[in-house]
Amino acid sequence: MEFKENMTQEEYDLAIQSAQDKVRTEYVKKMKELQSQDKGFEDELEELKTKNKELELQNQKMQLASKLTEKGLPTDFVELINFDRDVDETLDKLSSLVATKAESKDFIPDSHKGSEQGITKEQFNEMGYIERANLSNSNPELYAQLSAD
Repeated sequence: MEFKENMTQEEYDLAIQSAQDKVRTEYVKKMKELQSQDKGFEDELEELKTKNKELELQNQKMQLASKLTEKGLPTDFVELINFDRDVDETLDKLSSLVATKAESKDFIPDSHKGSEQGITKEQFNEMGYIERANLSNSNPELYAQLSAD
């Protein structure tokens, strides 16, 4: 309703109410629009935080791989270390554990063990002549143990 001269109080109140409703409607529209933009910014911020954490973890892993190399340890250990703990302390423990195990007389690296170590008597009995001959050549002690009846 528009303002006119000689309006009654009732018409005046209705004109004021109408103007307020228009302002309120416009305000609510803009507020909803800003809230949707804010939600988009929040989602974007969360995504950036996640990417930042991933980058920090990759950086930590690269630094740890460098430290492992310095200590003469395999870089595969990077995946075994918990970054929530003191990494340097964990590295020292790991290094001393590997050194102790390597100095031990009963330690044989898996790469130095013969592949036939896990052969059972049943598997040996099922082997053909060529397989037994190969076993005899590659691991005579194991062949002697399995062939003794």
